Order: sequence, then structure tokens, then C-alpha cells
Amino acid sequence: MAKSKQHRRNKKTVAELFEKRTGVKYENHIQAQAVQKKIEKEYVEIVVPYATETTTQTINVIRWSK
Repeated sequence: MAKSKQHRRNKKTVAELFEKRTGVKYENHIQAQAVQKKIEKEYVEIVVPYATETTTQTINVIRWSK
């Protein structure tokens, strides 16, 4: 019985965190994957392999939303 209580608690936590992160109510894992793919398509990644003379770039990927 303890296992099923833990399972329900984990599912509730996942649903709460998903809704907080995306603003969409969690229904199931398939729906969650679709929402995540849509979010990923809204970003553009720019790879910057090195710092230039005029910048102090410390990361090599910049994410901009469209």
C-alpha cells in the first residue's frame, strides 16, 4: 500500500511542476511530450564556439525565443 501512495504523490508532484513550468495542465506523458516539443520549437539556438575580441562570451550556446 505504501508503494501506491508514493506513486500517487509522485504523479501529483510531476503534474504540479509541469503546470508551473509550462502553464498547461498535465494530462498524461504523451501530452507532456507534445507540449515540450512545441516549447523547444519556439527557441533558436546559436552556437558560439569561442569568445571574440569584443565580447566576453563564456557560454557556447545562446537560446532566443522567437
